[in-house]
Amino acid sequence: MWRAFDAPVAINHVAIALPSREAWLKQLAFLQSRGIEFKWRVNHGVTHSLYITDPNGYGVELLYELPREMWEGDINEALNWVENLPTEGEPALMDRTDSPTFGDKAAAG
Repeated sequence: MWRAFDAPVAINHVAIALPSREAWLKQLAFLQSRGIEFKWRVNHGVTHSLYITDPNGYGVELLYELPREMWEGDINEALNWVENLPTEGEPALMDRTDSPTFGDKAAAG
C-alpha cells in the first residue's frame, strides 16, 4: 500500500450511499447470502446503515439517506440518534419505516 512519507493511513471507514431503500435492502441480502459478516446494523437519524469489513480490513458503511423532512427540524438530534439492530439472520435484513422525525415543526409554524 502506498503511504505518503511512510505515515500510516488514518481512516475509520468509508461510506457508500445507495440510491434507494430498495437498493440498500437488496445489497444487504446479497452480502448476507455470500457470508459477509455484518459488524453493525444501525438506524441513525439521517441514515440507515450497515457496517462491514472489506478483505483488507477497512471498515465500509453501506447506507441510504432518509428523507430530509425527517431530520431537518433538528439536525443535531438526528445526527446523535442511534438505534442498534440485529446483525444476523432474517432480522438483519429487516428495515423499519417508522423512524422518528426530529424537531418540532408544529412549534416552528
